[in-house]
Amino acid sequence: MADYDNTNQGALHPCKDGEKVVRQGTVNIAGHEREVILIQKTIPDKKNGGTQDIFQAYVKAGDIYMTDKTKAKDPEKASDMDGYFKSDLGEHKVWYRARVSKNNNKYTAVSFGQEKGSYQNGNGGGMAASAAPAQQNNSAQLDDDIPF
Repeated sequence: MADYDNTNQGALHPCKDGEKVVRQGTVNIAGHEREVILIQKTIPDKKNGGTQDIFQAYVKAGDIYMTDKTKAKDPEKASDMDGYFKSDLGEHKVWYRARVSKNNNKYTAVSFGQEKGSYQNGNGGGMAASAAPAQQNNSAQLDDDIPF
């Protein structure tokens, strides 16, 4: 049986219980402005048993916009959202599409195009990709029990 090739694609799922965005803002790194978020999550504490809270920092990779399906050549195949994703791997077109798994769980399918400048097509680029709008946390519900 051939291995499944997941190159330039993936899935986004709702945050797990205990995961939440706790801070966001603009920071200056070596003279460059970057938008950063902190996510708090609970993980197993392998050293002491039980669990522990950790914080993970993420730097903004791009802006994602809702797709106007009324302007798409084939609205049934059009992505729900798209934009550009910039990382250390280059700048790539990205598409998101809402999906529901066999177990009736909502998730977002994600597909990436070739590096910017190396593809010809616009909205979709021949890639069957997109996703459901990501779950948003209400910033008014921040937990200020952060240990810093």
